[in-house]
Amino acid sequence: MLRHTLSRALCLLCLAAPVLLVAGCKEAEKKAEGKAVDVSKMAVGNPNAGYCPVTGNKIDVAKATADPAVHSIHKDKVYLFCCPGCKPEFEKDPEKYIKTPTAPKTGATPAPAQK
Repeated sequence: MLRHTLSRALCLLCLAAPVLLVAGCKEAEKKAEGKAVDVSKMAVGNPNAGYCPVTGNKIDVAKATADPAVHSIHKDKVYLFCCPGCKPEFEKDPEKYIKTPTAPKTGATPAPAQK
């Protein structure tokens, strides 16, 4: 009987563990939200360095790394964008822009700063 009880308790623990892990991850994500992440020391993932993977426009790298509205972290790399509108587009399907980025525009200038 004791063996049966221990076996049942172990089964319940095994079933509950994934739920607890997911709940823990969600809680960690909530805590991380709103905290500034220092991306200046992270590897830049842009396939065409210095250019937005979504539009191909030239990027002001210093401003993009400082402003969370124009950079995104994906698979431990930071991706920089020319404007805040490119970030949500990239985040919908990052692999699309990593594998086949928009070609850099010749003579492209950085997008104007939005207020």
